[in-house]
Amino acid sequence: MTNKRCFRGVGGRLRAVALVVVLALALAGGAAWAGDELASWQGPARQVLLDYITAVTTPGGPDFIPPVERKAAFDVDGTLIAEKPVFLPLELSFQRLGQVCPKGGPAPEGMTDLCAAHARGDRLALERQYIAQALTKPFVGMSFDDYQAMARRLMDQGVNPANGKPYRRLIYPPMLELIELLHEKGFVVYLCSGSPNFFLRAISADYLGVDPDRCIGTTYQAVVHERGGRIAFSRGAKVESLNLELQKAVNLLQRLGGPPVLAFGNSDGDSQMLRYALSGRRRGLALLLVHDDPREFAYGHDGLVEALSAEGVVAVSMRQSFRQVETTDR
Repeated sequence: MTNKRCFRGVGGRLRAVALVVVLALALAGGAAWAGDELASWQGPARQVLLDYITAVTTPGGPDFIPPVERKAAFDVDGTLIAEKPVFLPLELSFQRLGQVCPKGGPAPEGMTDLCAAHARGDRLALERQYIAQALTKPFVGMSFDDYQAMARRLMDQGVNPANGKPYRRLIYPPMLELIELLHEKGFVVYLCSGSPNFFLRAISADYLGVDPDRCIGTTYQAVVHERGGRIAFSRGAKVESLNLELQKAVNLLQRLGGPPVLAFGNSDGDSQMLRYALSGRRRGLALLLVHDDPREFAYGHDGLVEALSAEGVVAVSMRQSFRQVETTDR
């Protein structure tokens, strides 16, 4: 945001000269700023984003969207931050299992497989075989405040087991830059992720630049406890709303009242959200981040790019579009 400056002239001519100088500086500054927008992006994707944002924020233009309708939705894992070898909430589950699984002796009820996977250091088994249990059972009975504090510590201090880098550095700078630009252009940005809602709330403001109240994630049963006339809640064992695939679109409808005009995802779990962003009466933009960059973790989803591209979703190559894949100032 640029600072507003007030100039006070002594006479009519001085005021006129001052006005000319101010306008010249503003035009020069505007040109320079335009060149700096999305500076960590490159290639066609950068131009697609800038063209769209310009078109929908230019009053009087055919695609102008009033500020009240400028709503954007971003997936998180694999879209804003690295999700390999496992996405962050599952890494949190792995750490929690280290606290609740005994060293020798029987595992807690219903957690034999989870504790065995933890003992082997097998994060992929948690993701591929026991993901539902891993995201619920270790946290049953934990307060939501304690869960958020643990999530925050993971982000503040945790290290990715695959590359030894701090998680806080594995957030994609181009995406943070895009979110910041959208805010400047009057967009309200939401996070819409399959991650637990309270995990998102723990990291959204300080790390992703999004208000915690604009997080839409998977929700879990809240068990109520009355203590000394006060009400408290702890995590239950049930998933209330799994925020993936079509449920993402449903939850966006319930929260926003309609589709976002811009949506960004990276997997088949985001496909319905991306389609929904192209379903409104306003000009929409849906983008799919393609993980084809060996600087990070190169992987793909068979047939997804082709299927969504045919429906108007823009495929964004990380390798071709991101100047940086890691933050350097955290």
